[in-house]
Formats: sequence, C-alpha cells, structure tokens
Amino acid sequence: MELTFDATAHEYKIGERSLPSVTAILKDAGLIDCRFFNDYAMTRGTFVHQACEMIDNGTLDEDALDPALSGYVQAYKKFREECPMVWTEIEHMRADSVLGYAGTPDRVGELNGVRIVLDIKTSMAKSRWWGLQLSAYKMLAKTRDRYSLRLGEDGNYRLDKWDCKSDDMAWISTLNVYNWKRLK
Repeated sequence: MELTFDATAHEYKIGERSLPSVTAILKDAGLIDCRFFNDYAMTRGTFVHQACEMIDNGTLDEDALDPALSGYVQAYKKFREECPMVWTEIEHMRADSVLGYAGTPDRVGELNGVRIVLDIKTSMAKSRWWGLQLSAYKMLAKTRDRYSLRLGEDGNYRLDKWDCKSDDMAWISTLNVYNWKRLK
C-alpha cells in the first residue's frame, strides 16, 4: 500500500492506517521544547527547506528569494561546495509499518562512501532531541550515520555527526511508551 501524507493534519497513512510522525512522537514524550516553534520560525524553516531543495535540484531563482532567507541559503550553498555529499533521496517520505511510525528525512545520501541521513536545521543552537529524531530517520532510511546541518542566518553552517550509541535505544523506548499510552 502507498504511504500518504496530509499536510494540514500532519498525518501519515498507509491505506486507512494512521501512523504517527517522528516529531509527534517526540513531542508527545515531552522531548521537544516548543517554546521556539512560533509561526515565524516554522514558516522560515519551511521556506529554507524549500530553497535548499531547489538548490539541490538546480531550480532556485535567487532573484526571487526573500532577503530574510538569504543567509540560510548562502550557508547551504557553502555547505554543498565544501562537503562531497551525494543525495539519493530529498524529502522522501518513509514508514515502518511494523514499528508503526513514519517520517520524512530531509536528505539521504552518501558521504565518503557511507550511507547517511541528514536533517537540516535553521537554528544554530543544538538540541539533544535531534539525536533521537535522526535515529528514527536512520532506521526508516536504513543508513549507517546521522548528521544534522545547522544553517545560520549569517551564512555559516555547522555539520554535526550524531554518534551517541544510546540514541537508537532511546528512540525505540520513546516509540514504545508512545504506543503503550494508546493501548486500549
């Protein structure tokens, strides 16, 4: 069956079966600090992600770009020039019907011959829950390594490798608690 996503409801489905998103599971567990998720930040993040996808697809019209996004776009372009990533998937929805969750990793690809998952962030402040988010995506995309890419408004970036071994176990534990809370 086909995986679908309803952006308005932020809901993934396989057929008629609803699957929670990685973000919904982490929020339910209280692991995401939502104080910084205001409408402006979420909209900016969406537009930056779209611009990054256009860069990767060679379709970005920089003349039409909102100046407020310029620094983030320059940071991503600088990253692409300096890091030899080869993307095999861009914003590709995935689901695990056995574990019962879904998500959309920002990028899946290769770095130095190693299959990786990468999540793009528009915050220069690193958040610990990203490790669990990336573990969930790693399991969905069946990659070995996990990275977050922090894009700065000033045109700089930071690439972080997440290699804490307990993140995978913590993700599975979080998912299990999420499912346990919903047992009838």
